[in-house]
Amino acid sequence: MAPKYLELIRYIETLDEGEKISVRRLAREKGVSQGTAYRAIKEAEDQGLVSTIERVGTVRVHGDPRTGSQELSFKEVARIVEGELLAGEEGSSENLKKFLIAAMELPAAASYIEAGNLVIVGNRHDIQEYALNHGAPVLVTGGFGVKREILDLAEKNGLPVISTSYDTFSTAALINRALFERRVQKRILLVEDIMVTDVFSLTPDSAIADWYVLLRNTHHTRFPVLSKSGRVVGVVTGKDVAEEPEKRSIARVMTPDPITVSPKTSVATVSHIMVWRGIELLPVVGDKQQLLGIVTRQDVMQALHQLEKQPHMGEGIEDNILRSMSIYQQDNRFILSGRVTGYMLNRLGVLSTGILNLLFANLAAEVMQSANKERGELENFNFYSLKPLPLGSNFYMEGELMEVGRHGGLVEMKAFNQPGEELVAKATAWVKVLGG
Repeated sequence: MAPKYLELIRYIETLDEGEKISVRRLAREKGVSQGTAYRAIKEAEDQGLVSTIERVGTVRVHGDPRTGSQELSFKEVARIVEGELLAGEEGSSENLKKFLIAAMELPAAASYIEAGNLVIVGNRHDIQEYALNHGAPVLVTGGFGVKREILDLAEKNGLPVISTSYDTFSTAALINRALFERRVQKRILLVEDIMVTDVFSLTPDSAIADWYVLLRNTHHTRFPVLSKSGRVVGVVTGKDVAEEPEKRSIARVMTPDPITVSPKTSVATVSHIMVWRGIELLPVVGDKQQLLGIVTRQDVMQALHQLEKQPHMGEGIEDNILRSMSIYQQDNRFILSGRVTGYMLNRLGVLSTGILNLLFANLAAEVMQSANKERGELENFNFYSLKPLPLGSNFYMEGELMEVGRHGGLVEMKAFNQPGEELVAKATAWVKVLGG
């Protein structure tokens, strides 16, 4: 049986574009905990199924942004700013290249207005007219009305005129955020990118002898078990058939109702499932549980290795923080050092506990990767904060592998203002590896 949050993601896929969704509503309607609902919504956001819009909430969005342009069409811009397309439907499918906030007099604004670039302006009719006469679409903020002659000009030139009730700053922030999310979503690796579609399978009525035939022909030991209609009903492995009579049916030894994933599940989610459940193979299924392919632990490991080598198309907050750090190996220890900057602070003006945990977690992953060639995931984390680090403070963190096994290792870490100075925090982490 698939985990609850994966079932919720499949439900989210059925929602209409633009429909709002919340943790509380999803938990109430589907009878799950709010934690499960939150996890499903975050995974759906990673897959590009939903988007969180400032002052609006989380809404169902259409399509897979990874397969389209990184740019936004003017029709999408209207949706993002909760606006109305007043005129110029003909040009609404064109993509936004740049946008300009025309918070100036016309002579000054004119030097910046270019054909194809969106002009964000309030009730400045002279700037609106100039923009449309020079091939630039217009977005009117503040809920101001637009003169009929402006709308007629937009229709004549096939240029969109959009109206929104948001102020200029909020409108620009919403568009910038949408562009950023589009770039980030394009880098997400999904199961459909790595799954194997040429799959050997068995049926519940097959004999264990049939498993041995597949073993000899394919050198694989794990196979999905399908019903007559092609639905996944189980998985059988070498461990399941060991010491069993060859005449015994697969139905007697298989693992029934296995965890399955969809083609749109992120590889990061699959990695997490495999690490925590100790699974080597996951069937990939469609809406009716029909088999579409499989993904193996080896497939996931290779994909994650390749992903680490690729340049990212967009960066999140964690990327920016970690990019500003220095990390290197010294004898048997790894050292991470940096400086507390403004976006790392909590409301009290000192280094956020969450950011400190992020740095410790990244250091633990680096230490584990050096020993096991795998970064892995934190299975257990113990953290102690002893002294706050204010804005501008330098910090120095060291991590050392204390114990290592087939499935992971124990890393001990300490943080100081400077090497040899007073201890400010310490942590231990057990890192579980995918290859274990």
